[in-house]
Amino acid sequence: MIHMGIDIGSVCAKGAILCDDRLEKVILPTGWNIKETASLLKSALLSSAGATDEEVARV
Repeated sequence: MIHMGIDIGSVCAKGAILCDDRLEKVILPTGWNIKETASLLKSALLSSAGATDEEVARV
């Protein structure tokens, strides 16, 4: 089961993904477009964990 957490602040967006017993973290600058930042962060987290969107149980 894979769980993902995302926090978008005014300066940076932080995300973590828990895949099995492995924790991956990503930090990106927020920028002007919050939706784009969230999408980039989600993609980066999935890529770093080697997971797909369908495998994520909770965000």
